[in-house]
Amino acid sequence: MLLYLITIVLHSYLTDIADVFLFFYYKPWFVRLKPVAFIGVCVEYSHDKLNFLFKRRNMTEETANEGIDVSDIDASFSSGIAAFEAKNFKQSIQFLAPLAEAGDAESQHRCAIMYQNGLGLVANEAKAAEYMRAAAEQGHAVAQHGLGFMYMEGECVEKDAQEAIKWFTKAGDQGLVGSLTTLAMMHQEGVGVEKNPEEAKRLYKLAGFDDM
Repeated sequence: MLLYLITIVLHSYLTDIADVFLFFYYKPWFVRLKPVAFIGVCVEYSHDKLNFLFKRRNMTEETANEGIDVSDIDASFSSGIAAFEAKNFKQSIQFLAPLAEAGDAESQHRCAIMYQNGLGLVANEAKAAEYMRAAAEQGHAVAQHGLGFMYMEGECVEKDAQEAIKWFTKAGDQGLVGSLTTLAMMHQEGVGVEKNPEEAKRLYKLAGFDDM
């Protein structure tokens, strides 16, 4: 299993490795995942970020058509991400917050993490939920997964198993392994739904775990 994780991460771009583990380090709810779900989310986070880099390119192209200097946006984004990965969260939020307000999903996701965990600023559950939802509604799969966990655990939002299932399903529909395995465990253990071993088995199989 560990070899599989390493292979997939290396298959992505190497500079993303530090970002992957930094992200999970500052998301305490990932620690509560069973190993199969943790590995699934970790693997997919790297792939998800690649996908959003392409979406960001489209965003900057659209912005250029509006007469805004794309180089300034890219510089702010790069500086914000670099500061985040260097654990200089106060600087990171200064760069990323304006981009998050402008609608950049990756920036919204990073700001949600910082607000949720009080990194570089005072923790603000309302802002964390706002930014996580904004990114999730744009189709950011890991943000959808994060919002699902907020609802499942009652963190930053009122606990709501049905909303959790809704957002895990959206992320799972994009192929996010961690969401599929989390849904499988919910059906297996009867969390928010009636126990359904067959559905759990189907979801585990979709996630690539045929022996679960």
